[in-house]
Amino acid sequence: MANFFKLLLTALIGVALGLISVHATVVRDAGFGSAPSGAWQAWLKRGAQDADPYARASISRFGEIPLGPAEGLTFVARHDDSGAALTGRCDYRLAGQPMPARFWSLSLLSEHGEEAVAGERSGFTSLDVVRSENGAFEIIAAPHARPGNWLPAPESERFVLMMQLYDTTIGTSASAIAGAGLPKIVRGTCR
Repeated sequence: MANFFKLLLTALIGVALGLISVHATVVRDAGFGSAPSGAWQAWLKRGAQDADPYARASISRFGEIPLGPAEGLTFVARHDDSGAALTGRCDYRLAGQPMPARFWSLSLLSEHGEEAVAGERSGFTSLDVVRSENGAFEIIAAPHARPGNWLPAPESERFVLMMQLYDTTIGTSASAIAGAGLPKIVRGTCR
């Protein structure tokens, strides 16, 4: 009888460890082949036919329809350029130049990929962002209203920024992603 309980305990521990490891690996940004560009991260094969099993499981879990390699690229930022997590306790300035894409969008989402502030603007596109004469733009992500391009951030929670470039001329190699020229994310005042 003692051997049965030892075997049962071993099996339960194995199942628990298996479930924990699956939960840890199948997160929203799962998959191999990520490429950084400053604070931004892209998963190059996420929407490809030959995506790795972890990326496919993550896509299935969250019900996403990722961009295919011929359609564009998706970048996610969870940290600013200094490496600190994005949080509503601080203001952030996103400064960028004209993007190498026919169309782009920038969204501020909750840590879980949902709308961060209900009922408020959640993003900008290349069509509605206010730019300077040379095409440069500046977007402020902060919990309280700012003049110009302002994205409302949650009061004290963490959030993520997602930028999608459609019909882009950026290649899908890690070196091309590194030099993509995505907006810099600079932390301002914190409360």
